[in-house]
Amino acid sequence: MITFKNQIIYIVYFLLFGIFLAITYDILHYYLKRWNVKTLVGYIVQLLYWLGLVAISCLYAFRVSEGMISIYTFSFFFLGVLTYYFFLRNNLYKDLSRINYGFGKIYKTIKNWLIELIYPRELLFLLIKISKAIWKKISKKKLENQEETLRKQNSI
Repeated sequence: MITFKNQIIYIVYFLLFGIFLAITYDILHYYLKRWNVKTLVGYIVQLLYWLGLVAISCLYAFRVSEGMISIYTFSFFFLGVLTYYFFLRNNLYKDLSRINYGFGKIYKTIKNWLIELIYPRELLFLLIKISKAIWKKISKKKLENQEETLRKQNSI
């Protein structure tokens, strides 16, 4: 027999897990849109996502309710999803944009820092000068070859 206190605890757990499910789906959907994923690939990713979450949901419900998965378990998952969509969803996309901006800044900073550590500025300038010199020689050689072919054609 499940006590009333345990049932309230289960309800809170299942509501929170439903909110978690909705948030993870919105995050997945946000990044699929942001990265312009092809439709077929998006469907495959979503299918894999839902298969994984169904397995995780069943294991979660089984562990939390100590082996007694009832119909209200999934009803409260659904109620948690609805709670998220009606009350909490509005700010998620703004927060995700801010998080992306912050991680982008951090990524650029770390990337520049690592480049400075691995390739000193002097070496970078030297490599740029060498590549420009090689490019000039290649383009000069191409120009000479083109002029030579034009002379041959004109002489014929």
